Amino acid sequence: MIKCIITTAEISDSSAIDSWEFSYRLYTFPLIRKELSYDSEVEQLIFQRGREKINAIFTSEVAVRSVFERLEQQPDWNIYCLSGKTRTTLLKFIPETLIAAMGRNSSDLSVIIKAHPDPLKERPAVFFCGNRRMPTLPLTFQQLGIPLEEIISYNTSCAPSTIRGDIHGFLFFSPSAVDCFFTHNPQVSDKSVLFAIGETTAESIKAHCANEIIVAPEPSEAALLNEVKIYFEALKKLEK
Repeated sequence: MIKCIITTAEISDSSAIDSWEFSYRLYTFPLIRKELSYDSEVEQLIFQRGREKINAIFTSEVAVRSVFERLEQQPDWNIYCLSGKTRTTLLKFIPETLIAAMGRNSSDLSVIIKAHPDPLKERPAVFFCGNRRMPTLPLTFQQLGIPLEEIISYNTSCAPSTIRGDIHGFLFFSPSAVDCFFTHNPQVSDKSVLFAIGETTAESIKAHCANEIIVAPEPSEAALLNEVKIYFEALKKLEK
């Protein structure tokens, strides 16, 4: 019997796919559409902020592309971001010296901001985010009494897909994908293992089911795919 793993998003890291070399079949069912916002007001805001000295916050590589592909020149920003794809995408546009702080996820970044809030009081803080962003960072700024402007630079929507069959594992890369998946697939076999890109995504999974959840040691596609191989190779040895 062919053993199947479902990834709920396209894997953009080609090297991670090339090194899969694993007996389990990997199938892709993208559940989330992320589209850049072409609202003229949003574009004007991005253009204006690009000329100002601000503290810019990014938690998504889509937000990074949406903003930097619109800027005329490298901005004079202090940047707060997530590691993984967000950081990797940022470094295509800016030198690493512009990154003031970085966290593995929004909760981690919030802890860093709470520990060192003063620099965020010296310049306006702007969160470039999607229409379905997590509340973690805005709540942190509210608690610190620091104004935070949110610019919705991309839109996230669910691409419904009913997935049937004997699936051994599911890969999730965002809470939005988790919510979309369980809206249309409320029942998951208790034998399926769910793999999460980070703790925030894992917490979203826990809200929907009690299946075993494996979290990647770092928020990258390569790390998540490697965790899948480690888990199922260990399982094979136990079954022998």
